[in-house]
Amino acid sequence: MSSNEIVVPGEELAVIEEFSPSLGAYSDEKGFVRSSLVGMVLKDLINKIVKVNPVTTRYSFPSVKDIVIGYVSFLKGEIAMVNIVKDGNFKPLTGQLAGFLHISQIGTEGRHINEYIAPGDLIRARVISSENPFQLSIKHSSLGVILASCSQCGAILKKEGDKLICPKCGNIEKRKIASGYINLKWSY
Repeated sequence: MSSNEIVVPGEELAVIEEFSPSLGAYSDEKGFVRSSLVGMVLKDLINKIVKVNPVTTRYSFPSVKDIVIGYVSFLKGEIAMVNIVKDGNFKPLTGQLAGFLHISQIGTEGRHINEYIAPGDLIRARVISSENPFQLSIKHSSLGVILASCSQCGAILKKEGDKLICPKCGNIEKRKIASGYINLKWSY
């Protein structure tokens, strides 16, 4: 993969031995660096980092109580970092907007944030602070994960009941699923 290519969430960018992930990228448990959003790949050969700049066209910022769409870039402790890319109607927002989601804003009694979301997940969230990075909440049933990839094979997960199932390898994963989860039609 070279710089200036357009990538989609979950797409492999490099291996962790070659490049470290930066904005718009994350490393998975198998040692691959993957895109966390739709955008243009930029590789810094000197510093050995890879990032993805989101594709945006409209200039606006979210306000408190607005609904936004973003990709989980990484998890650390009780917090998930989110690249905010769209408003609740899937219209682009201005440039690189960041958000963070604390486990207390998920609305469940779980102990680990990775029980509810994973890097690369597309989420719908409510903005609860007015500055970048924006604090986010997914407590309401309409909020949460709206598209996710399999942690085993990278395929897009399909919602069946209250579970997410991989149509390729059969892996079952747990997430805080939003109403309106996007079930894509894939053939494997």
